[in-house]
Amino acid sequence: MKVLSYVSLVSLLLMVLTAGVLAQELSKEEWQKQITELTSKRNDLAGKLSSLKNEVENLQKQDADKAAALKLCQDELLAMTGATADQIAAYEANLKNIDSKLSDLSRLSNQDLWSRRGELDEAQKMIDEAKKNKLSAVPKYYDQLADFERRLVTACGTLPRRRRSMITRFSGQRSTRAIATESRMPT
Repeated sequence: MKVLSYVSLVSLLLMVLTAGVLAQELSKEEWQKQITELTSKRNDLAGKLSSLKNEVENLQKQDADKAAALKLCQDELLAMTGATADQIAAYEANLKNIDSKLSDLSRLSNQDLWSRRGELDEAQKMIDEAKKNKLSAVPKYYDQLADFERRLVTACGTLPRRRRSMITRFSGQRSTRAIATESRMPT
């Protein structure tokens, strides 16, 4: 009896396992349908990847073309000024000197700025000299000079109104400086 129950139990177990395995298997039609769907998705994604790669290549080519055109334009602009590489380097060094002077002056308190007001006039003269150079027409240098003028006006604006020794105004394209004389100078 024990053997019979053991054999029946094993056979029942085999039937359950076989039915489970058969239930998990797909029919040939279902399998073919899934393969077809997945292949279609793969092909669509491969097509999209290919088109995106082409688009990236075109954009990189456009970027290179535009960079070359910009470089050519900048070179032509510098050629119009008649400046050599040494003159450009000297002009940029001069602009750096102006920038450092304005940075130093902007860190001063009003009292220290008043005591060093001659340096404000000197900075304005340096800016005016830089504007006389043909390189000041180049946009990046022109923008720097306009920024220097703005910073100088700001530094002058921090002085109390009765202590201001210069007034700077913008007149469209170029800035001009008028020195105001004061009747009352503090001692």
